[in-house]
Amino acid sequence: MLPHLKGRPCSLVRLPNGVGTEQFFQRHATAGMSNLLTSVKVRGDKAPYVQIDRVEALIAAAQVATLELHPWNCAPGDPEVAGRLVFDWTPRRT
Repeated sequence: MLPHLKGRPCSLVRLPNGVGTEQFFQRHATAGMSNLLTSVKVRGDKAPYVQIDRVEALIAAAQVATLELHPWNCAPGDPEVAGRLVFDWTPRRT
């Protein structure tokens, strides 16, 4: 998982009250977040983004009820440069 996440800002889908309850999407680092999560500044945005660069940070994300991780598709360490291309093909229903 870490090669997919390391060096890339990452949005989190969190369910603090458990599956089946209200969820929220978090992309910015906030006060009180674990210091194991990295904060990364992105040009043009005032608030730093969350970044997961080590196993301990991945565990810290799980401990705050993160169910989904959505890393950017940028080059590691450079959010301004594309690093990969993702095709999301959904099968057609007939």
